[in-house]
Amino acid sequence: MAKSKSFSQWGIEDVVDTFGMTVNYRGQGIEYWINADEPISEQEQQRLSELRERLLDNLTLWNEIELEIFFISPFLEILKMHEVGVKTFLERSLSAQIDDWTISGDVDWIVAQGFGKPKPPFFCLKEFKKAKNSSNDPEGQLAITLLAAQALNQKADVTPKIPVYGAYILGRDWTFCMLKDRHLIQSLPLLPTNEDDLRKMLRILKKLKRIIGENNLIL
Repeated sequence: MAKSKSFSQWGIEDVVDTFGMTVNYRGQGIEYWINADEPISEQEQQRLSELRERLLDNLTLWNEIELEIFFISPFLEILKMHEVGVKTFLERSLSAQIDDWTISGDVDWIVAQGFGKPKPPFFCLKEFKKAKNSSNDPEGQLAITLLAAQALNQKADVTPKIPVYGAYILGRDWTFCMLKDRHLIQSLPLLPTNEDDLRKMLRILKKLKRIIGENNLIL
């Protein structure tokens, strides 16, 4: 009998136990992505400085929605993902069949094809939470969401061997992830209040934009 569970109900231990996922830090190709040296323009640097100052001024004051609106969304807008033929979607639903499980839920941010709604291939997803507790595990939620995106990509027969990329935010830390088969490879956390880390975060995402374009994945 098929079982079902929403993204929000999965912790990382559940994903590992249920789907045999392995979780590693660095290695297995992620350095190609996270050691990005993409150029940052003077205008982009100015925007980063403004956003960093805004974050520092409100670090302990913002709730999750305010963090999303006033920092995360403006930061992601610097990327202009539409230039490589994809769109960004916020709070959109995904549902997929994996083994004998049906998994579904809303995703904070998706980079994908599609006009009115996202469709495969999916490239990048994220989850963000202020803290981790027994019912709120962004690492597990991202892991299961990436599995769903991977399954939908394979079902649509698009880019089946291309990794699915994502990031989760826990408190102040950003961790970037890449899913290959059922291997989740993670970066070390980056802190956007740190000027060097914030530039590195932008370079990582600019590299993702270039990966999407160079692999001609836009059908």
